[in-house]
Formats: sequence, structure tokens, C-alpha cells
Amino acid sequence: MFISSGTASNSNWNGYTLLLPAVSAGNVGQLAIDLIIASLPLVKVGYIEHESILPMVGADPYRQTSHLTTSCEVYMSEEKKLVVVQQRSPFSKKKKGDFLTQLVSWIKQKEFGKVVMLSSSHSHERLDSQLTGSQTRYISTSAAKKWHESTLSALGWTPLELRSGFPALSAVELADNALEKTLYIPGGGISKKFYELCDAADIPLVIVLTFCSEGDNVPDAQNLVRYANTWLRLLAAQVGPQSCNTIT
Repeated sequence: MFISSGTASNSNWNGYTLLLPAVSAGNVGQLAIDLIIASLPLVKVGYIEHESILPMVGADPYRQTSHLTTSCEVYMSEEKKLVVVQQRSPFSKKKKGDFLTQLVSWIKQKEFGKVVMLSSSHSHERLDSQLTGSQTRYISTSAAKKWHESTLSALGWTPLELRSGFPALSAVELADNALEKTLYIPGGGISKKFYELCDAADIPLVIVLTFCSEGDNVPDAQNLVRYANTWLRLLAAQVGPQSCNTIT
């Protein structure tokens, strides 16, 4: 799956943070990853090859070089102990499951300290309680809760609300505790399935997502990076307007 370009000074990523996007609503996760790559002194160390990722090639999106860019590339910072995956093209639907299985296997093999996925969800699918206040949520696997839940709670982060069903049930139905509640991430791409696989594999994964609508999603990406940065501390300065993360 991962093919090294031979430029990495260190291929031992034990304990590193893995940061990757979901191809999701408004491409917010991908835009956020672009912002992080453009803001940090990262080195391209290889690429992800899998038949599920549609092929593409283009110019270097970050710097004026003669280097080509492909569908899914991997960057690294030894100083920050960070590995970043950027996926630039969508999946072929029939092969997506095999990609996720191999991705989880690769993550286990590399023994990353934590995995963070940046994602998004359709704002028109929100619950009434989600219409105001912070428009960012997080989901963490059982392994991540052991190490990071107290920190995220101290930061005031809001976990994604579970749902008893879709369409959203009435207040009377929601009051019935016998109803099983599950994750619902409309427009979230591979987010939910990736979470389930990582949880089963005991991988410390945190998914950070924002509610958004399709359109100019650069401000959404800025807000998502700024939100994640309160925990990860990758960037020295705040990114984007500080007031945009809350809708009233």
C-alpha cells in the first residue's frame, strides 16, 4: 500500500501522529490537510497506491517546482513526529472496503501513537440541538478515550451526538432508552467505517469533523484546522477568523 520515495530520513514512525482526511462534504478534510501541509516544513516521503483510489496527476500545489502530484501522497515531519496523508481523488466504490482493511493494517504495522482524521458532515442533516453553538464535533475510539478523553474534555470539545434512527425520531421516541443509538455521519465518506475498523483493531483514532454546506468551504477548513490545533499544537499561529466556528 505505502510506497516509499526513499527521501525519508526516518521510516520508524512508532509513536508518531498520523493525520489524514476523509473525502467528505465540501472536501473540508482535504482542504484542511492542504492548509497544514502548506504551513509546515513537511517532506514528501512516498505515496499510497491502491486500485480503489482514482488516478490523477497534476502540478505541485504548494510550491513552484517541477515535481508532479498524484492521487494520495504521504508527508512527514521528524521534528513534530508527524505523518500526513493527503488524498486528492475519490474512491472507486467497489474497492473501498479493501482499501480500509489495508489502511488499518498499515497503521497497526507502523505503530502510530495516535491517528487523527479530519472530516465533515452535511449541515442540513443536523439535529435541532446542533443548530447553534459550536459546529465542530469529535469521535474517539475506545483506545483513544484511554489516553486523550480527559484532554479533549478539558478543551471543551463536544463529542458527536449519537442517533436512535433516521430520520430523526420524535422526542417521545428519543426518551425510550431501549432504542439503540448509533453514529450517523451523512456526507462523511469513509469516516464511520474507518472508525469502526479502528475501534475493533484497538487503534487510538480521533475523528474531528465540522458541519458544512457545499460551496466555498475554505473558511470551514480554516476553522477545522484551528479547532484541531488546540489539541495537536502543530501550528504556532491561529488559522483563519476566530469567530467563525460558532453559529448563533
